[in-house]
Amino acid sequence: MKSKLIVEFAFLAVMILFISTILVLKINVGNLQKNQLMYSNFSIARDPAGIKESNITFAVYYGDAVNESVIKYLNNFSMVILEPWAFNSSTLAEIRGIKIAYIDLGEYDNSSLGSCYINATEISLGYDAFWDQVIVNASSPLWQDYIMCEVKYVLNEGFNGVLFDDLDVVDEYPSVGGGIIHILNETKNSYPGIIIGVNRGFDILPNITKYIDFVMYEDYGTQVVSQGKVSFVGNEDYIIQETSKIRELNVTLLALAYAERPGDAFFNFSERLAAAEGIPLYVTNWNVTALWPQQFIPHNTKTKYPISKFTYIILRLEHFLFTRWYLIFSIS
Repeated sequence: MKSKLIVEFAFLAVMILFISTILVLKINVGNLQKNQLMYSNFSIARDPAGIKESNITFAVYYGDAVNESVIKYLNNFSMVILEPWAFNSSTLAEIRGIKIAYIDLGEYDNSSLGSCYINATEISLGYDAFWDQVIVNASSPLWQDYIMCEVKYVLNEGFNGVLFDDLDVVDEYPSVGGGIIHILNETKNSYPGIIIGVNRGFDILPNITKYIDFVMYEDYGTQVVSQGKVSFVGNEDYIIQETSKIRELNVTLLALAYAERPGDAFFNFSERLAAAEGIPLYVTNWNVTALWPQQFIPHNTKTKYPISKFTYIILRLEHFLFTRWYLIFSIS
């Protein structure tokens, strides 16, 4: 009986998804054709105040392989966020877009840039078992000097800015909030012309927007749960609420999501959720090394619904079916 219900539900879900997808594509096909992202040339109009969602396409690549194929892929985007230890001044010179260096602010990611050195065990607050990293005391002068050393190094190599990660540690360790603000303030004052971004850190965002140019919302609809495994975040309402809160702070918002394969249910759902919320999105694999084709779905931030209201409702229906179907097959 249970297997029969599962089959019937699956068939109904597939039919609704197929029909709704056709309708969505029909509504947006004109714009989609004009805004196809992959394997074209792009440019970004650099605004004196920073970067703008309306004219940015971006990629996130944390792989250590840097070759002709990687450079060619990255040159399809107006901004790229990269692991700085994998790139040098020569390879960075081949990338046409804005180059942002990933720097872990809340945890020690076991990397080494130039002569920058830290014994993280001396300032340890905890341990991130999933990524095998030490959670550090960002208020420590040792850590602050180390981060500023890394910032100086990446800018000298040819990066145009930095993305600070793991600001969410402030949720568990509120005492590090002052240290995070201090580092952002010092970075902004020392290098006023660079682009500064942060990954998440929602609780501290209202206190740091004057120092940053953009926020990257990681786990936008999907998240990594183990090596090679991705799941739906599940609480879509929370994502929409946080998106609205960030927009009220008047800061550029980008989204990062995960999938197991290009075009799978995770990929498509995150893409459509970001389109419905009007957010530039990049979808990658669990360790952020994939070079997948991306689709930029145009949005109109002047309206309540970045795409048509009908399309928005269809996407919400698809999410309901995706999550229920996923849970049923996970349990069975």
